[in-house]
Amino acid sequence: MRPKDIAPMIFDLSKRRGCSVQKALNNNFWVSQVKTDGITSATHLTEFVNLWEKLSVVHLNPDVADSISWKLSNDGSYSASSAYKVQFLGLVDSNMQQLVWKIWAPPK
Repeated sequence: MRPKDIAPMIFDLSKRRGCSVQKALNNNFWVSQVKTDGITSATHLTEFVNLWEKLSVVHLNPDVADSISWKLSNDGSYSASSAYKVQFLGLVDSNMQQLVWKIWAPPK
């Protein structure tokens, strides 16, 4: 999950959102990028601690290449076809096309 999804209120308080993951995790640099004076509620504090706990167990291995996978296909690879199909997820099937283009007048 993204930090934005784990702690949305803390994300809103962050100064720099374009920081690399490696830089953010190095010596907990990400903490210095949060406007801590904006942490004014128990919810802020809970999100901050939750994010800290989740990030503390992340360890990057510089010897392993990054990988990107497309979640919208079974094999994890991107295709224009899968991107096109995802636009229609959740649509309700309709016979509107038949209703609109059906000839309503009796034949001559």
